[in-house]
Amino acid sequence: MYKRYRTNLLLAIFTLLCYVSVLLPPAWWFVLGFFALLIPVLLLVNAILSIYWLFYGRYLKSLVSFGVLLIGFPFLKATFTWSFPPATLPKKAFTVLSYNVRVFNAFQFTSNKPSRQIIDWAKYDRAAIKCFQEFYHHPKSDVFNTLHTLTKRETYQYFFKPSFIDGKGGQFGLAIFSKYPIVQQGEVEMYDNSPNDAIFVDVVIHRDTVRIYNVHLQSMKISTQRIANTNRHNFNRNISDLAARLRNGFIARSQQIDHLVEHINHSPYPVIVCGDLNDVPYSYTYFRLKSTLKNTFEQAGRGFGYSYNSTWLLIRIDNLFHSPQLQAQDFYTHQEVGYSDHYPIKGTYSVNK
Repeated sequence: MYKRYRTNLLLAIFTLLCYVSVLLPPAWWFVLGFFALLIPVLLLVNAILSIYWLFYGRYLKSLVSFGVLLIGFPFLKATFTWSFPPATLPKKAFTVLSYNVRVFNAFQFTSNKPSRQIIDWAKYDRAAIKCFQEFYHHPKSDVFNTLHTLTKRETYQYFFKPSFIDGKGGQFGLAIFSKYPIVQQGEVEMYDNSPNDAIFVDVVIHRDTVRIYNVHLQSMKISTQRIANTNRHNFNRNISDLAARLRNGFIARSQQIDHLVEHINHSPYPVIVCGDLNDVPYSYTYFRLKSTLKNTFEQAGRGFGYSYNSTWLLIRIDNLFHSPQLQAQDFYTHQEVGYSDHYPIKGTYSVNK
């Protein structure tokens, strides 16, 4: 009897071990990051097997596969969710935008038209709080004087933290804009002097103070074009390079997120974390934040919520998280806005009383 069920049991055990891998930092053992990436595939395999074995009358095998799926419900919810926004929002509801703007396409194109398109979209969006990753500002440029442009139409206070300045005086970094008063601002320096960092502002929203974090974690630095062009001549080299990039990313992000969560845990106010995590929902990064906060997509989103602008790499790496003291009213991914390699995401919140 054991031999009849051995394969099914081994698959179930391996799936459970992969589930556990998201709770352990890849900085301990980088292989844990690769185990976590297998979770969506294992969920699909177990779903197929539960139906297959049921169809052929192998009820115990079907029950094992279905049980593994039930245990993996947090991963299913992180993949797909469906909720309905309220018919009317609370009077004191506020909206937060997070958008990796890819330096406003400053170096991707020969003309300024794509840059003006993305800057205009960022300017005319009506969110009360806007968080931008890979923000670019050049005070002497007609096109890229973005701090002025984004505050000219409506009154926003802002905190911009450049991470470096190019040879022409252009400034790169993280930026937060707020229609509400900013009463404090600061930086969260990441582990081991990483160029990736996080900033925060404390804003007063209808007599309640909320801390807004804007985060950009270590990039995976994966070229989708390079993967697409892989052939039998360069396969081994490209796969080895990809594995090394993934390994380094797993380790760096696990250290960065631990440092960030420690900072969040000392916040005197409820928090909202916005940003580009550069990690999928089946990761230590994602579940480390979920150990403290709620994910806005899971609470109020619809569909899969893919946030990376790619024709075939359908992943959600941009996220909004919030404290339990806040209620997520709505979440939306602007997949109609294709100006960057990321889609803008937006969450609407109210303060629980």
